[in-house]
Amino acid sequence: MVQDKVQDNKQNNNKHTSKKQQRLFLLAAAILVLIISGSSIFYIKFGGNPETATPPHDITPTATATTTPRITPPVTSTATASQLLFYDQFVDNKKGWAISDTGDYSRTISNDQLALSVVNHKLLVESLPTNPVTDFALTMTYTLQQADKNDSIGLFLRGDSNLDHDYRIDLYGNSTYSISRESLDENNRQLNRVLVDQTPTRWLHGLGQPNIITVIMKGSETMLLLNGVVVQTITDTDYTGGQIAIFVENGSTSFGASAAISSVVLYQPPEQLPVSTSSGQ
Repeated sequence: MVQDKVQDNKQNNNKHTSKKQQRLFLLAAAILVLIISGSSIFYIKFGGNPETATPPHDITPTATATTTPRITPPVTSTATASQLLFYDQFVDNKKGWAISDTGDYSRTISNDQLALSVVNHKLLVESLPTNPVTDFALTMTYTLQQADKNDSIGLFLRGDSNLDHDYRIDLYGNSTYSISRESLDENNRQLNRVLVDQTPTRWLHGLGQPNIITVIMKGSETMLLLNGVVVQTITDTDYTGGQIAIFVENGSTSFGASAAISSVVLYQPPEQLPVSTSSGQ
């Protein structure tokens, strides 16, 4: 299962040190700005949807990636670099991402972005090169370049070492999203309990346009923001900490899926979650 779902190799380069120090401060500010600007929440209670048994994840990358427009977050005086747990703007691979190019998968770092591609209806997983975490805020800027309604980019959160048990957020090619909780049954088959069904939202931009996803996990609470707007908050106590991984999945109805990530920031969570009163759809 480890080879099916987690691939981590270390590579290092050195360049643009002063430029990255400047960007660090900008990135640290991004989370607080997004949290403050959030304005919409759906309240969902875990439970209700039945658990369905499926075969374990078949992980295994693709083709060319185009340059992702970079979103520069505004600076606020309240953000500090000491609150950062991890960040990368992919100037190089000094952080040690797993880079490879095989028949079904492609992982490359170039043009200030991490490009992930997958074909043949596979799941490509790219774990963050960090230690496991418990409570955190994570912001990722990405562009979904090739995908249909069944293809997605997303995040595994609070995952175990094999990513058999985790929370999963999918962002699909038709501007919808879903949230689920994964586990194994007694026969080691993957169980996917749907917590939020595939839901359309006006806050997700379409193919070829950059999006910013922010996830705040604090205790039993999980909050999802899309482009600065709170669209979902859920409560669950099953998983309390673990690894984080990015994934791109090629579903059953297209020839491939690809995405480019231009920044990832892992951050200490705020003392209080944002409060919102209206729908995020």
